[in-house]
Amino acid sequence: MTFRIEKLRPIQTWKQVQWQLPLYGTIKVNTDGSYIKESGKSGIGGIIKDGNGDCIIDFSMPVICDSNNMAEALAAKFGGKWCNQLGFTNFALELDSTVIVNMINQRGTKNMKLKMVVERNLKVIHNASATVQHCYRENK
Repeated sequence: MTFRIEKLRPIQTWKQVQWQLPLYGTIKVNTDGSYIKESGKSGIGGIIKDGNGDCIIDFSMPVICDSNNMAEALAAKFGGKWCNQLGFTNFALELDSTVIVNMINQRGTKNMKLKMVVERNLKVIHNASATVQHCYRENK
């Protein structure tokens, strides 16, 4: 009896995404969160750019959380809060997580683990003239 062993490889697809300027007088905040279940490690990062595409500030740091959605929500909260602290009141917050974007835009969630972070995001957005939208990962 002969056995055949095959290595399966995922099919990779690529899509080019270009950075789009925010509306005049608006800055753009692009955040991302990551969680690796096997190691328990997580982190957040983001970049704030002006209307010319110039970097105002960026950040990257480890966080403590237990899911990718929580990491995404924490990244959005950090980026929005930082804008408020820097005095920016008109910004577009972009996330690549449609789950978190929907929770924020629908003004809440029933997920008790995410509820507090989503509500803090709503408070940050309420204190500013901010929009929250989904985007594909951009070249920074």
